[in-house]
Order: sequence, then C-alpha cells, then structure tokens
Amino acid sequence: MRTTPDPRRGIRFLTRTLSTAALVLLVVGCSDPSEIDYSGPTAQWAAYGGNGGGSRYSPLTQITKKNVAALEIAWEYHTGDVDDGAETLLGTAFQNTPILVGDTLYVCTPRNRVVALDPNTGEERWVFDSEVDTTGMYIVTCRGVSHWLDTQLASGEPCRAKIYMGTLDARMIAIDAKTGKLCRGFGDNGIIDLSEGIGDRHPGEYGVTSPPALINGMLVTGAMVLDNIRVDAPGGVIRGYDAHNGELRWSWDPMPPGESFIETTDEAGNLARYRRGTTNAWSVLSVDPEWNLVFVPTGNTAPDYYGGSRNGLDYYSSSVVALDADTGETLWAFREPETMRYLRSPRTDFGKGVAYAEVDGQGVIYVTSPAYFLWALDAKTGRPLEGWGKPVPVEDFSPTGVVDLIPDLVADWGPWQEFMADRGIYDPDHGIPRQLGMVTSSSPPIVVNGVVVVL
Repeated sequence: MRTTPDPRRGIRFLTRTLSTAALVLLVVGCSDPSEIDYSGPTAQWAAYGGNGGGSRYSPLTQITKKNVAALEIAWEYHTGDVDDGAETLLGTAFQNTPILVGDTLYVCTPRNRVVALDPNTGEERWVFDSEVDTTGMYIVTCRGVSHWLDTQLASGEPCRAKIYMGTLDARMIAIDAKTGKLCRGFGDNGIIDLSEGIGDRHPGEYGVTSPPALINGMLVTGAMVLDNIRVDAPGGVIRGYDAHNGELRWSWDPMPPGESFIETTDEAGNLARYRRGTTNAWSVLSVDPEWNLVFVPTGNTAPDYYGGSRNGLDYYSSSVVALDADTGETLWAFREPETMRYLRSPRTDFGKGVAYAEVDGQGVIYVTSPAYFLWALDAKTGRPLEGWGKPVPVEDFSPTGVVDLIPDLVADWGPWQEFMADRGIYDPDHGIPRQLGMVTSSSPPIVVNGVVVVL
C-alpha cells in the first residue's frame, strides 16, 4: 500500500476504528528520515483477506517493530453511518476491511453505502447508496466489497472494473469502480435479487454481510441467516453467478447427500426453491483459482444451539466444504470429530472463515475451530494434512493435521484458573474453560511465509 513518498512524511498504513465508523490513515513521522526505507516491496490489498485465499498476508516491509511507535494520523474519514439503536435493534457495527485497488480505496458502511477514497488524502471520490431499509434489523454491518476486472469489456468501457456488494436486504449489486454508477448490464439493471427462491423471511432475517468470492469469472455468495429464531429459517443456499452479466449458473443447497427438494410455494405465497433451515455460510468464502475450488465455512443448521429439531439436516453444519467453482458440485467436506468439541464449547460454528495458502507447492486449508483446534487440510481432498501438527491424546481423534491450541493458551493463566474453577467455568481435569464462549477463536488464521498465526 506504499505510494510515492511525500517528502514531509513516511510510511502509509491503513487501520480502522470500530466505535466511530471512521477510517484513520497513519503515517510514520520523519524525525529521522534516514531510517525510512523506500526500496521495499509495494502491494495492493485487492480482496477482503488480501487475496482470494484469505491468507491476510502482505509483503510490505516499511513498517517494522522499530518504527511502528512513530505512527501518526495523516487523515480521517467519517462515514456518518452510525445508529445507536434508535432505528435498528442493536445499532450499527463498523466491521469493514477496506480494499485497495490501483489508486483507490473502497469501503462499505454498515447500511450498505460504498465509498471510494483517495488513499493519500482521504478525499471522497464517489459514494453509492443502496438505500437499504434497516428498520428493525438485528445485525447491521457490511464487512467488505469485492473487485473484479471484466475482460469481456474493452479497456475504457464503463464497468470494466466492477465493485460488488451484498446488502442486508438480500441484493447483490455491481457498481462501476471508477464512477460509482450501477452496472446496468449485470443482473436486473445492476442488481440481483438474492431473496428469489428463499421463501418467507422476516426483515433482516436473510441478507448478506460479507463480500462475495470471485473466481475464474464466477461470483459466488452465501448469506447471513438469523438461524436461532425458528426451525424453518431461510435456507443457506450457496449460489454461483456469471460475474459479467449476473446470470445464475448453479446453486448448492446444503442438504444431506441423496436428499432433494421440490420447488414449492409456502403458506405466504412465496416461491421456495431451496430447502429451509439448512446451514448457512455468513462469512467470507475462500478460493483456489488454479484448482477452481471454492471453500465454504459453514455455521449451524437452524436452530443454532439446539440440534434436536434439525431432523438430519445438519450433515454440513460446522464444516468446511469444497465446491467446484463451475458447477457447485460438492468435492469434499470436513467436519471436526465430536469427541472434544462439545466438552470445550457448545458453539461449533466454523462459519468465521478459513485461510487457503500454498505451502511447498501443496494447497492447504487452515481453519480454527471454536474448540480451539487448528486444522490443516489438504485442499484437494479435505483430509487432515499428513505429517503436520501434533497427535491429540483423545480416542477416535485425528492423529495428524491438527494442533491443540489450549495448552499454550492456558499455560500462563495462573490465578485465573482458580477464579474460573470457583465459578464452575473451568475444568481442572482437562485444563480448559467449559463455559460457552470461553474458548473460541475469533478470526481465521493468518498465513505468513509458511507460518500460521492464530488470534
């Protein structure tokens, strides 16, 4: 993200603040300009996770442990898109990761406005407002947008560079990256109605909060479902669209193998093309363009925390599923063994995402589970990676491809162990917390030159 050096300032670095819905650009002061190295690599951040695989690694070297303390604010941009709960049930949440493509920074606001900024000055270039109605919605956030270069259009044509954003009211919108205008040749005048075929839905119950995946001319998206409200919540279908014109190419309805669903009309008169209550993928999908794979991290089948009413529909719950990007065919699915999962955390959701990276020429999927195991999976087969990790001394658990993160996590807890044991939320026999939410990894792993970082 380095640009032409300003003689008055040094390193440019993007960060974010969550409470004020503002973007803050930080720079390193120039008290000693000789310490600033401008010869290092330059890089974009063209996707939510840095790249399609979501490794979240940047090769930039200008910011170091020695100069990070000298960061100063260069500019701020306030989106103004803030609600304290007067309109929405919980208020807005700024959880966006901006993308940097060329000389433009793209960010979406909680209520689905897209803003294009000059990354050097913070100057607003254009704003697109999707005009979503968030009245009474429970989750109001936008995690990011996606960028794609449409090579079917000639250089200089409108919408050759597209920005895609999914909305809280279940639309997928394509915008000209240069002008912020709708791409009328995509979908219905720039918009796909993702609610088509979903059936009955309450306001805010079904929508998109994460950016779509782009792979070899395909746009692939899941959706966020409020899956802890009712058993027959909207289904979690994954759909693949032609990224050029928005035509639906395939849909993956996450039903158990051998089951099918016949299109019908529900009691409210809505078309129901996909099975209701199935698991959903609310977070960011990862892709491997070389092998044409889409990796789908799933959450839980409705109802979220109680499996007794799922009637076998949870076959793909809390899993990582690999799909063929051209057809949506299921190639493999991985689900963590249940031996330790429920002991540590009833929340089994894998939905927060995975990281794909090539290591020694082999594609590997890294994912952390709520039970705080780090898994390395062969991207082609979904099997735990041979010769990686450390055996977990638990019956029927995988002997390879996994690392138990708990021993390192609790090694220095000391007084906290007694504190939690007194309150019944610490299990001294296994050395772990056992209350819901006490053990969970909040983010996908970060892959840095063969090193896996877990937060």
